[in-house]
Amino acid sequence: MNGAASVLADGPALRAGLYANDATCAVSCTGTGEHFIRAVAAHDVHARMRHGGASLEHAATEVVMQALPAI
Repeated sequence: MNGAASVLADGPALRAGLYANDATCAVSCTGTGEHFIRAVAAHDVHARMRHGGASLEHAATEVVMQALPAI
């Protein structure tokens, strides 16, 4: 879904490399798709914000610099 966005009136949007939730953020990943899928990267950013209290910048940095390189 490069270059695409989903807007749902009834809940969060989840696609490979894309996650959007009104409570936290909307994330669209580009690059090597399998890595983003295996790491559930877009949703992980949301989860770090919602459940860990991280800012968007901190959550995204942790996912990109720690979770993805581990794969």
